[in-house]
Amino acid sequence: MKPTTHLLNTIVIVLLANCATSQAASWLDDTYVHGDLGPAFTQDTTFHERGLNFNGPFVKSGQATFDTEIRGDLSFGYNITKAWAVELEGGVIWAPNEPTDNEFYQIPVTLNVLYQMPLNKSCNLYFGAGAGGVVNILQFREFNQGYHIPPLLSDTSLAFGYQAQAGIKYAVSRRIDIGLGYKFLGVDGDSWNFGGPTPGIHQLKFDSLYTHTVLLSFNLKF
Repeated sequence: MKPTTHLLNTIVIVLLANCATSQAASWLDDTYVHGDLGPAFTQDTTFHERGLNFNGPFVKSGQATFDTEIRGDLSFGYNITKAWAVELEGGVIWAPNEPTDNEFYQIPVTLNVLYQMPLNKSCNLYFGAGAGGVVNILQFREFNQGYHIPPLLSDTSLAFGYQAQAGIKYAVSRRIDIGLGYKFLGVDGDSWNFGGPTPGIHQLKFDSLYTHTVLLSFNLKF
């Protein structure tokens, strides 16, 4: 190979490598990781039971109440522009004071769109909305006079969820923000089926669930 041709090939390779590195760095400059944690409050809802006990088939409804819970989220986002961002978020909502044989977990996974509005050089307001799926894990003991030892019922289901959020962020440094925010999560009516050879609740259904959360947040920009 002629020296001139070799030199030209080397220059082209170097330019392509620099271009790829520059594009990767530019893409990373617009990405971030966001985490938040705070108390969650789920509104009371109506439950419906259908099943079979020692007296035969039964159907009943009642009011389901929830203790104060905790919500934690982690999301990976990308700033499309200075005002608009998209992010993929996963989290969990649980009641830490519930006994181990009476548990209810919600695991939302949503795709969010956020609009950011600067107040000054350090503070930004943000508003967002998202939708996705919510995994609901329910476990409890079925207390029935026909059982010597109440059986432990457990099932997992998936429902459609949607959310809205708003808050304020304060820039501690060029790459780190802290903030305070609010999230509303709505989950369509969900049901669990508990099969088995012994009589008991075979189906339990909740009407729509609405959860309100106040969150402290941490944002790391790459």
